[in-house]
Amino acid sequence: MVSLIYNLFFVIPAKILIPFVSLFNKKLRKREKDWKKILDNTLIDTTRKKIWFHSASMGEFEQAKSVIEAIKQQNPDIFIITSFYSPSGFENQRNYKYSDAMVYLPFDTKHSIKLFLDKIQPDCCVFIRYDLWLNLLSELHRRNFPVLLINATKPSKLNPDFFLFKSFLKKLYSLVDEITTVGEVHTNFFKALLPEKNIQTLTDTRFDRIINQIELSRKEPVLNKDIFKSNQLVLIAGSTWEPDETLIWQAYNKIAPDLRSKLRLIFVPHEPTTEHLKKLNNLCGNLILLSKLIENHEIMHKNAPETPIIVDSIGKLLRLYGIADFAYVGGGFGVGIHSVTEPAGYGIPIVTGPKINNSPDAINLMNFGSLFPIKNSREFENWLYLMINNEEIRLKAGEISRDYIFRNSGSTTIVVKKILDLI
Repeated sequence: MVSLIYNLFFVIPAKILIPFVSLFNKKLRKREKDWKKILDNTLIDTTRKKIWFHSASMGEFEQAKSVIEAIKQQNPDIFIITSFYSPSGFENQRNYKYSDAMVYLPFDTKHSIKLFLDKIQPDCCVFIRYDLWLNLLSELHRRNFPVLLINATKPSKLNPDFFLFKSFLKKLYSLVDEITTVGEVHTNFFKALLPEKNIQTLTDTRFDRIINQIELSRKEPVLNKDIFKSNQLVLIAGSTWEPDETLIWQAYNKIAPDLRSKLRLIFVPHEPTTEHLKKLNNLCGNLILLSKLIENHEIMHKNAPETPIIVDSIGKLLRLYGIADFAYVGGGFGVGIHSVTEPAGYGIPIVTGPKINNSPDAINLMNFGSLFPIKNSREFENWLYLMINNEEIRLKAGEISRDYIFRNSGSTTIVVKKILDLI
């Protein structure tokens, strides 16, 4: 009955609407145009064991990377298939060297799912955090393909107490063989839903990824901090949107000139499109593009010390945190903040907008004293004064951040063993 309702009232109407919606949605239009062609042109080695990892987008894929890389280190011959639902995730990760094949996951029609699985034929299927689809899981179950859900969190967009949603979620997660969660609150949700299911509380595998990236950034930094003035502190404003950037710039211009000269501001927009970069340039008046700075460090000496740097490409943020003294994480004035675990891993204090409830890590870091939510530019200005003038507080908050990440690392080893035991 659940499957019938799902297909009748969601899949069929959505399939009818997709061509019309894609006229106004560039990302949707791209994935609908490309998924079948990419799948058909993808070569799958049928002679090797195959593990398929599915991530909704880039954030979830970062959680998968430590697992994928550990598997490849232990068993180089295993064929790794990765998939995305998001075009941004696919486009930005398509050159990831540990993926032997990368494809789009099609929309959840029975016909498309059968085409997809006929092609990839995985020996084990690993879903990261969420993005589970009923027809897909039903077909995987029918074919006896083992399914793991790792880094699972309870659904935030559905009310599990509503009987229809509860029935749907129970059916959906019953088709998963094993679940690992990122905390007890999530484990309790899944155990209440499916008491007989094998569910284990671990920590986020992204912590292991962050630790690996910290080591890499020290060997291969995006920028060397010695290109800045010797007494300058670096503030990385990561994954920012317009409200974040406006607030940051207002506060930055209000602090005293002598303190402002001690601060190097680096903007890393969440979506560095041409239009966004133009708006940011109009806001700040003058900017140094990271792409130009990497080519020619002399640009630094041709601009005033307070001239901000803007990162005009994706994929640099995690390693850039390595030169930061503190970080602003964007999204807190929108639907919710982006990941705070990356800057925490580098041992730096973090400031965000007020909307942090979407991130258990942010709440934990706030309670421990290394993350500071602010509501307006005045509060951010006060935070800047505190961080610039009080080295003891800045270093203590950073130490708390770093300890949080390293204390919660190690889940990758457990997850890898679970996966390899299934194949």
